[in-house]
Amino acid sequence: MASRKLSELNLTLTVQRSSLNWTQAELARAAGLPPNAVSDFERGNRAFSAEKLEELAGVMGLPVEAVTQARAFVRSMRQHARSPGDPDEDAHADRRHVEKVA
Repeated sequence: MASRKLSELNLTLTVQRSSLNWTQAELARAAGLPPNAVSDFERGNRAFSAEKLEELAGVMGLPVEAVTQARAFVRSMRQHARSPGDPDEDAHADRRHVEKVA
């Protein structure tokens, strides 16, 4: 079963919250949101905006610049990631196999 591709906003919220050791419930409570709201945001079950992301970051004590940096980090990770079946990944696998045999 294919997994849903999460947006940059979903992942950025997860990265920031997790790195600060906030639970989803703690952030929801501090932001005055329903208990499952942060979970829904992070899993892509509930839409939210960049402005809401900045608001939630502020609740955790982060400046807007931290949101910008975290979004850049998520973009960078996605750009560097190799998905299965990617021609570059296949070439790397072939090379590893040849080196192992040699």
